[in-house]
Amino acid sequence: MKKKQAILSLDQEKAFDRVSKDFLHKTIQRNIGSGYANWIDLIYKEQESTLLINHTLTEPIQRAVRQGCPLSPLLYVLVLEPVLEEIRGDPDIKGTFLPGLGDKKLIAYADDTIFFPSKNSSIKKILQTFQKYSTESGSKVNIQKSQIMGIGKWKNKTDFPFNLTQVNKMKLYGIHYLNSPLKTNKEIWHNITTEIKDRLQLYRYKTITFFGRSTVVNTYITPRLLYTSNVFHPPPQVLTEINKNIRKFIFQNTIHAIKTKTLIQHKDGGRISLQDIKTRIQAQRIKYVGEIIKKPNEYPLAHYYIDLRLSSLHTVNNMTPHHFGTLPDFYKQCIQSIQGNEKTIQNPTKTIYRHLVTRQEPPLHNRIKRGYTHFITD
Repeated sequence: MKKKQAILSLDQEKAFDRVSKDFLHKTIQRNIGSGYANWIDLIYKEQESTLLINHTLTEPIQRAVRQGCPLSPLLYVLVLEPVLEEIRGDPDIKGTFLPGLGDKKLIAYADDTIFFPSKNSSIKKILQTFQKYSTESGSKVNIQKSQIMGIGKWKNKTDFPFNLTQVNKMKLYGIHYLNSPLKTNKEIWHNITTEIKDRLQLYRYKTITFFGRSTVVNTYITPRLLYTSNVFHPPPQVLTEINKNIRKFIFQNTIHAIKTKTLIQHKDGGRISLQDIKTRIQAQRIKYVGEIIKKPNEYPLAHYYIDLRLSSLHTVNNMTPHHFGTLPDFYKQCIQSIQGNEKTIQNPTKTIYRHLVTRQEPPLHNRIKRGYTHFITD
């Protein structure tokens, strides 16, 4: 990345506990209607909590939405959305430009708010907007726990405003990112390989059957890897190392006499239904391409990068910009996963691809069968 950019993570101090019920009511009433606002009032208006501390009850607490209530995250999103809309619509706040997405300023999930400012003035304006919002809603940004990471030309920048804590590594939605893309990919997969090895070690000395060990891998190991592979593609040596550790766990101290391609077959054939990680990742990529074709408006960045490679599968919009250079590794693997599984895709009754590929209308496997030879690889 050659431009000035930062990733700003703002910590909302006691986010759910500081929700003002009056502000919540006004927000729902104005944007959704009095009917819904009255129902929420019926649930929350008269609720209060007290704490027992040293055998003494505290004064009633009337603020907050309750932790653990399935409605609470949705209500908090409604409370937070006004300030996020203010930031999205502020022309003085500059984010990062992404093809098809325009000026991307933020992403948010419940109380996790991440911003992508590209100017010092934008950082100041974001925090000033939150200060103004705090006076109305009762929320509060914890500056001490908030973090900022410079990337691109700001990689070594140290003079960020508001004395924000500057870091070289930031955890976003369960994945650690570094201010260097190459270091990020290497460190992420090193950490996951170590984590998987440690997890398998916990079950190593438990009395588990051959089939039970397969279930442990399918339930606790493979999903952990697939979560990260949604963003970063694992290098071949990482898959080799992980498969090696899995085989050690499956066979314990016995001879590894059964081939992996036999282990991954279904139990009905006398095998153990061990999920093959490489195949799962390939299926993940094929499913993603199917979603891109099925819902084009929801994946503008993907269309920018690989639309021309999918020209035989759907109509390409020539009025939007397209990428002509080397593909990012993730998108390259999406294309290669389709090309490398031509026979499986042409016969959708085989293996785990069937439910991923045949649900498209018209069937995705038919369109890929017609067009896979026209894909371009880098």
